[in-house]
Amino acid sequence: MKIFLLGTSCFLLAFIIQWLIWKIRLPKRQAKTLLQIFFATGIVFLCALGFLSANGGGDLMPKTVSEYLHISLLFLVLTLSYLNTYPGLEADSPSLVIVMTIHKAGDQGLPVNEFYQILNDDLLVKPRIRDLLTDHMAVLKEGRYCLTPKGKLMAQLFGFYRSLLGASKGG
Repeated sequence: MKIFLLGTSCFLLAFIIQWLIWKIRLPKRQAKTLLQIFFATGIVFLCALGFLSANGGGDLMPKTVSEYLHISLLFLVLTLSYLNTYPGLEADSPSLVIVMTIHKAGDQGLPVNEFYQILNDDLLVKPRIRDLLTDHMAVLKEGRYCLTPKGKLMAQLFGFYRSLLGASKGG
């Protein structure tokens, strides 16, 4: 139980720190800032646990290396899960925008021509391209979008993941 409480507490602490920073000022590079906040919080939290444990912190403190590893693993899993879902919170996914737009039209539905007027590249594609440029995943060179090494690594990771699942290489 203490592993669950400590691992979850560490994650919640990082989340609260992120929330406070976002309330003060939204960072330009949110993904990078999230990684920094969560991993710095994890390291500081584990060091604090070690300090408290060494100074008789009580029954809740971890006693063995195995307990520290389990707390770290739980924190890591929670953090990676959050980081994986954060882009959906950061900006509406195209699928979500489509579903919500059709839902707002009600039972009568949304005429196709109106659908394409509302849901255009300015709403669905261009914000994602700006995000890629902001996060340095891509650059604009001579009127062409090119992936940076960071973007190529991301594409390779997703390509590998899709091939493991037997999914097509397309979008």
